[in-house]
Amino acid sequence: MMFVFKTIKYLFFFIFIFITEAEQFLYDRSVAIQNENLQLRKSLQELLKRIQALNESKQRLEEEQIHLIRQLKLAADLKRIRLNKVPSAINTTSSK
Repeated sequence: MMFVFKTIKYLFFFIFIFITEAEQFLYDRSVAIQNENLQLRKSLQELLKRIQALNESKQRLEEEQIHLIRQLKLAADLKRIRLNKVPSAINTTSSK
């Protein structure tokens, strides 16, 4: 009977040790996951800031491109107007 009590005592001891180690493992793993999540959150925030900056740059460049296209069209129109005026000016001076 004493042997049975000792065996049960050792069995409870080993179960206690196993549970304690399992609790420690789960705690360590949850801390590691929390740290990883924190790092991933920081990385995500940095990427979102970078995306926002790139979108702002893209919008600014698109607006600048539209402005430059308008300037090119204006310059082409002015050149065409000047060229259209030059022959008529030449014709009026040569007909005198």
